Amino acid sequence: MAEEMAAGAWAGLVGTVLGYPLDVVKGRMQTGKGIAESGAKASFGRTFVNMARTEGVAGMYRGLGPPVCMMMVMNSMNFGAFYWARERLAGPEPVGWGTEKGGIDWRVVAAATSVGPLC
Repeated sequence: MAEEMAAGAWAGLVGTVLGYPLDVVKGRMQTGKGIAESGAKASFGRTFVNMARTEGVAGMYRGLGPPVCMMMVMNSMNFGAFYWARERLAGPEPVGWGTEKGGIDWRVVAAATSVGPLC
């Protein structure tokens, strides 16, 4: 289960680092801070370019620490819980596409459904 939890932590780290600048731009637009100085309506592209020019890469990642920590913990718990539930419901043998038991296995779906509400 440690491998699954480590994979979840990495997924949280990579996903947050890649998506965070987009979330910052969205937040700027929602608060009205994405409006160009000329008074033009703020678009996602204009806000992104303006932020990149004025604040640089550092501005796009300001405040990244807490979301990264949260997503790493949340994803590691979710991956670990899914692994635990899948082993209890489906057993240790591989199931699903690419195995001898092809197709969708209801036990894997049940495991995913049971851990989805955790986070």
